[in-house]
Amino acid sequence: MQQQRLKENSSLISEVRKKTLDWLTQEEAEKIAEDLNVEVKDVLHMENRLTSHDSAFDAPVGSDDEGDILSPSQYLEDKSFSPEILVEAQEVSDHNAQELSMALSSLDDRSKDIIARRYLADEKETLHDLADEYNVSAERIRQIENGALKKLKAAMSNAA
Repeated sequence: MQQQRLKENSSLISEVRKKTLDWLTQEEAEKIAEDLNVEVKDVLHMENRLTSHDSAFDAPVGSDDEGDILSPSQYLEDKSFSPEILVEAQEVSDHNAQELSMALSSLDDRSKDIIARRYLADEKETLHDLADEYNVSAERIRQIENGALKKLKAAMSNAA
């Protein structure tokens, strides 16, 4: 009799807890995991995330007590607009553009045109289009392109 009551109370508590907190039972979590073809821990993790409370990114700061929870805006650093990083990125980009320009100037006109139209143009040319224009085979355009790329790579490597 006592065990029967415990089982009834346990299931009643589970139902009340489930209705008030939206917690999944182990069986429900396993069924969902099976249906979604994921692990049970993933289902439980997602349930935890869905039932937790949201917090503002820049919630107002309470007092100066160490026990207060800091908002993420107080401890996450945004480095995307750091002046040092922006200047460095621009200098690297300018340096690379200058080195590429110098390397391209070492190529013959045909190779330079093929590289420019195959890689640097907004609308890329096909090997066949260039082959028709130069009255050679697409394979010959590919060979010229590969030779030019090797020269560019060597020139850029020497410059670095």
